[in-house]
Amino acid sequence: MVEPKNKFILLVDDDEDDQVFFRELLSKHAPAYQVIGLSNGEELLADLAQCQELPELILLDVNMPLMDGFEALSQIRANEAYRQIYIVMITTAGRALERHKSLFLGANQFMVKPTSMLEANEL
Repeated sequence: MVEPKNKFILLVDDDEDDQVFFRELLSKHAPAYQVIGLSNGEELLADLAQCQELPELILLDVNMPLMDGFEALSQIRANEAYRQIYIVMITTAGRALERHKSLFLGANQFMVKPTSMLEANEL
């Protein structure tokens, strides 16, 4: 991983369209932050292990291959060094069970992925 020079956000989602959408959204609403995209929980944990500075925020998709968001969240919260990272779990489904599990495992927030920029701006 290339170490970012400014504050940064880790965006962890295996869907390329969602990555593009969230990058555009974050560039409008958080332009001071560099957004680094990863595609699964294994990449996230490997990336965190190499970071000299921790991200300000992790947007973490629930459903991904190799290691899903729940497993990644659980491992992050088990590591004392990462406990202060603000983590938002994101998903397309928004089922109550996913929300409860996310918050139980230590997510700071749970969000259903917006379907349009207009909807995202209303968040």
